[in-house]
Amino acid sequence: MVLITRDILNECFSSNGFQTPRLNDKLYLHGKGIQSISGLDAYTGLKALYLQNNAIQAIEKLHNQKDLRTLFIQQNLIEKIDGLDHCVKLDSLDLSNNLIGKIEKLSHLKNLTRLVLRNNNLTDIESIEHITLLPKLQSLDIQDNRIDDKEKYKEVINVFHKCRELRTLYLKGNPILKHIPYYRKTFIWNCQKLSYLDDRPVFENERRRCNAWGNVLDKNGTNEEALTAEREMVEMIRREERDREEMNWMHMKDIATNHKKVSITQS
Repeated sequence: MVLITRDILNECFSSNGFQTPRLNDKLYLHGKGIQSISGLDAYTGLKALYLQNNAIQAIEKLHNQKDLRTLFIQQNLIEKIDGLDHCVKLDSLDLSNNLIGKIEKLSHLKNLTRLVLRNNNLTDIESIEHITLLPKLQSLDIQDNRIDDKEKYKEVINVFHKCRELRTLYLKGNPILKHIPYYRKTFIWNCQKLSYLDDRPVFENERRRCNAWGNVLDKNGTNEEALTAEREMVEMIRREERDREEMNWMHMKDIATNHKKVSITQS
């Protein structure tokens, strides 16, 4: 089994690391063929740890990394989320391209704002509902999993609705999306702070349209009534844009007229 050895750590020192372990706030251990995390007890000052692209099977032996803010441990062989009990200051965690089947054991990470679990083995609502226990979660990437709980798609939507601080969400590549009517509008309506969904930003005018649509459905209106409300909002936005353009044109015209008067007076 390949462990984190002194030779591997010496390679880090030659890349601007410090010989005294506690002085290092970053440690680059990616692509070393490591199978087990070990030998880091003396690295008590770490704030960023790079362990991606190894053969690690479990998150372990990080009990002395109490100041750790960022952990990159993607592209490994991890099946379960565990071993982060002492990393209470963690705000960014990348576990993409592993074998994880359930989001769990993260509720103590009250400062976690970014979680990446792209291309894992998440399959249903039970595998993702733990995210509702992360009060500061702003960015979530769970694209390219196998979430396909189509009978519970409304409950799945509600999971994300409960993440009140969510700004960025990547869901594409999950089979459940084809079962959610008006997928993009539905998520923009349910996640009011969302500013980026999959590959596209959420602009203010799009949000206004989605809110007009969602507000009708929320009051038990029909889908046709909701679509009518959306069309009316689109027309209102167009009128506002025309009014702004006209005001800008009038403003520029006034500036040009005043400039002409000043030039005549000066001559």
